[in-house]
Amino acid sequence: MSSNPKIIVPSDAEEAEINRGIAADPDTFVPSDEQFAQMMWHGGRPNGGHSLFTDPTASDHESPPPANPKTL
Repeated sequence: MSSNPKIIVPSDAEEAEINRGIAADPDTFVPSDEQFAQMMWHGGRPNGGHSLFTDPTASDHESPPPANPKTL
């Protein structure tokens, strides 16, 4: 692996195509600026697939995924 990785920035056309793909995906959630501002950073690395953010729009019946016993 190179110690000097190169970052390839997409062109405007590629960026538009990427954004169209994101918008077409029904499983994608793009928060508004207000929702993003309300998210709370928990810091550190994720543990067993848990999110580093708290989604303030999540309903009360949703529970976090179970912890991965290998990472405990």
